[in-house]
Amino acid sequence: MKLIQTDIENIITEYVDKIEKKYPPSDNSQIVYKQSLKAMAGIDLGSHTNQDVQQIVETYLYTWGNMGRLLGREEFRGWQSRLTKELQYNHKMLEGLRKKRLETVNLSEFDADIKKCYKSFRDVVGRIASAKVLHLVSPDFFPIWDNAIAEGVRKELAAREDWTIEAFSPDDYYEFMKAIQQFTRKNSKVLSDLVLKYGKSKLRIIDECLLCAVRRPFSLFFGTM
Repeated sequence: MKLIQTDIENIITEYVDKIEKKYPPSDNSQIVYKQSLKAMAGIDLGSHTNQDVQQIVETYLYTWGNMGRLLGREEFRGWQSRLTKELQYNHKMLEGLRKKRLETVNLSEFDADIKKCYKSFRDVVGRIASAKVLHLVSPDFFPIWDNAIAEGVRKELAAREDWTIEAFSPDDYYEFMKAIQQFTRKNSKVLSDLVLKYGKSKLRIIDECLLCAVRRPFSLFFGTM
């Protein structure tokens, strides 16, 4: 049975309310998320230091992002100093994207920059943490993904006959952004209501919705993309 838009909006609200109840504002990880975004917003990306990465990004990834076990592997040793260099190297592109809103931009104009920044960070901190770092830099433009969410959206996209994109590649992340942009525009009203209710960005609200929906077919929300 095909759901009407009101049904979808009710489900989105139910899912986000459920996550917010499980992780209230008083939860330490939620406090760290909010503090990290605020601290990062005050950093000049072109002149930030390794200490900034350790104090802000590392705390954010380990406490909120649950990336400590992954980034503790030998292959990621020294990731903090390498990420510092990549942030500095890409700072002009990132500063240009910092104040953009995914919902309102013509995404194709930023295709090359998105893919370049994602690849730079992926090579340093891995495919999931890279999106989390991008979100930290620009929380209204770069969406978050984890393995389950990325694979769920990818499954819907893979129904397209022309789908040949490698999983977790820069192209894959760009297609993920396109899908999230479409989702945001289609459900703008209910997302705006939840933004006001919980004081979070639309992309964070969407992440919470998808975290709860991950064991259900994403076609419920995205339909044909």
